[in-house]
Amino acid sequence: MLAMISYVVIVGALLSIAALVAEYGAKQRGTSRRWIWMTTIIASLLLPLIIPNVTVHMPDLIKPATSDKPIALRDMTSVRVPLAVLDLGMPDTAARTHWLDTFFHRMWLALSFAMLAAVVLSGGLLYWRKRRWMQGLLCGPC
Repeated sequence: MLAMISYVVIVGALLSIAALVAEYGAKQRGTSRRWIWMTTIIASLLLPLIIPNVTVHMPDLIKPATSDKPIALRDMTSVRVPLAVLDLGMPDTAARTHWLDTFFHRMWLALSFAMLAAVVLSGGLLYWRKRRWMQGLLCGPC
């Protein structure tokens, strides 16, 4: 769980840096910038879900000794080490999860609910304030 959270945070940070650079370039050209951030938000949500499930067909430049079969990126980016090889110095490691994983999972869940509550409350506050706005003209009649 901690690895997945770290991966999502790193991908989101890299996409945010790229969006910041793109926004600066769009500002220099005088073009619209809102679409850059909307694309970044959508990509930061979809990319961690799509990348582990993508398969890649290797080109026929070098003939492998084995048959041609697609390679899943999740198999190339993840190193699976059996627990029998790892010497963690702890007895019965397969039966228990690490306390740090549980802690980070609970913190992630709590922060997610806190952000959801903040968005809902700020939306409700904006809706409440909007109902009290007075309609008028800016700079007189057109």
